[in-house]
Amino acid sequence: MSQQGLNLLEALEREQSRLERRASIRHRCECSAVILLGESPAPVSVNAKVRNISSGGIGLVLRRQLHPGTLVTIKPQGVGGPRALVARVVFSLPHTNGWQTGCELNEPLTDAEVQAWCS
Repeated sequence: MSQQGLNLLEALEREQSRLERRASIRHRCECSAVILLGESPAPVSVNAKVRNISSGGIGLVLRRQLHPGTLVTIKPQGVGGPRALVARVVFSLPHTNGWQTGCELNEPLTDAEVQAWCS
């Protein structure tokens, strides 16, 4: 196996270990969102698919890689819906449809807010 393959395998194993220590329950979610990068008045917007969400984090699939530590605003696509979330990127790994990206939310969500994102 190449060094790059070994590095990817190690990263996946670390992420699996981190996920097993998860403090809150993840809920599957299949909705679209817009990720805002940078400061107003001209943030860059990136489309994303929300894969899962918990009271403390959100899993996304994006077409571009975001580096750990990047601060993002996550808004549901469309009018109305749940409130926008502010989060920090924890990891970004290659995925068949782009980049699997895990983010830690700046403020925990209530159960009702988690359900609003999932419906």
